[in-house]
Amino acid sequence: MQQKIKLGIVEDNNIFTESLLQYFQVTGLIEVVFSTFEKEEILSLCKKHTPDVLLMDINLGYFTGIEGLKIIKKALPHIKILMCTVFSDNENLFESIANGASGYILKTTPASEIELAIIETYKGGAPITPQVASQLFLVFRQNNIAQLSHDGLTPRENELLSALVRGLSYKEVAQEMSISMSTVRTHVENLYAKLKVNSKAEAVAKYLKTSR
Repeated sequence: MQQKIKLGIVEDNNIFTESLLQYFQVTGLIEVVFSTFEKEEILSLCKKHTPDVLLMDINLGYFTGIEGLKIIKKALPHIKILMCTVFSDNENLFESIANGASGYILKTTPASEIELAIIETYKGGAPITPQVASQLFLVFRQNNIAQLSHDGLTPRENELLSALVRGLSYKEVAQEMSISMSTVRTHVENLYAKLKVNSKAEAVAKYLKTSR
């Protein structure tokens, strides 16, 4: 039997939290080990329950999810954090990725897709909902994604990064760039090696930090 993914939830919307709890109980793939909206409890609960993934709301009333993200990443950098919010804005998106978030999704995302995003995060992926990916790509275009060339990327690798930021799968990238799946994987490996990163989110963070 597949081991359940241990999930911690940092969220002040009880209705949203309860709906996820009910859904995860039905599917049986994710175990919610704790839920809180108290800043002072996050670190101690993470140490006690050792979640694999933390689903972190960005807007938490008297403190922000960005603050929570920084606290956990400083003390427990191995915990993967998936940011969740009711809306996407450039500042929170950039800050989340630049401070080590594994992904960024909207609360309007169906529970089934949130579950998939958590699973992808657990496996080392960097899920970003299509709306957020589109917005991020527009910002990249406005700031000229070619700026990444100062990190030693080839035009082809810049093109690949652009496609990944838009949320394209490897198969879609292969079709768009008219190359094979194996060539896409080779380009991704080279891209990550040059940027010294291990995921799409880290590659985006690298861009954000070097383009500011």
